[in-house]
Amino acid sequence: MRGLVRAAVAALIALAGALWVAAAAQRWWPACKLGDFDAVACIQLQDHLYDYVAPTAPWVAVGNAAQLAGVAMTLLAIGVTLLPWLWLPRRPLVCLAVAFPALSVLLIGGSTWHAGLSHEALAAGVLPTILVWSFGLPIALALAAATSRDDHTARRTTRWRVVVTVLIAMATPLAELIFAPILLGYMSHDSTPWTGAVTGALLVAAGCAVWPATSGPRRPSAARTSAGRGRRSFLGEAWEAPTTAPPGHRRR
Repeated sequence: MRGLVRAAVAALIALAGALWVAAAAQRWWPACKLGDFDAVACIQLQDHLYDYVAPTAPWVAVGNAAQLAGVAMTLLAIGVTLLPWLWLPRRPLVCLAVAFPALSVLLIGGSTWHAGLSHEALAAGVLPTILVWSFGLPIALALAAATSRDDHTARRTTRWRVVVTVLIAMATPLAELIFAPILLGYMSHDSTPWTGAVTGALLVAAGCAVWPATSGPRRPSAARTSAGRGRRSFLGEAWEAPTTAPPGHRRR
């Protein structure tokens, strides 16, 4: 059962990234090809008028970008909500701390999908919700990543948990305004082309990292458990030697 949940969470986050790339392609392709961001058609699309994540008036819809982004955010919200339960099944308060900012992602995703479906801009801004997503979600995930798995395990953070947390943090709306221009080597006065594709690539990478980030502790093999006194498992537990003598052995 745990393996199915691990696979589902990894697939949800990776699929969210793929849909984010598809949404970016709806807006930027073929007008903004790599290395040709200063073309007239591309500069026109860089206007905030065509921004499709939680769009507010004035807004012009471009293809199905808003609908694809809305579905992507919905999948991301579900995947991120389930992720800490794989890390900390016995720490419900920490898991709920991640669920709260994940709810903000879900709300923005639903609003964006509805705007794309109706081609109508949102009546009010969603800046507070975006701030919760951009700051609250990375902080909550970092808290979950740094919390020990159970009571008898030392407080530690695995390398893969850190990788997942950093990648998801870099894919938040405010973070992409910083990292996307750096990775693309281009800064626009309005919206930098293909920022959504950078966000999507980060989420695909995060989805791939979910599997090693949710692996459980190794169990000692049967050969190690029967090796006798003095052998220890990776948790430091001693194993008793067999009490029965092997066939053919004569006691003195």
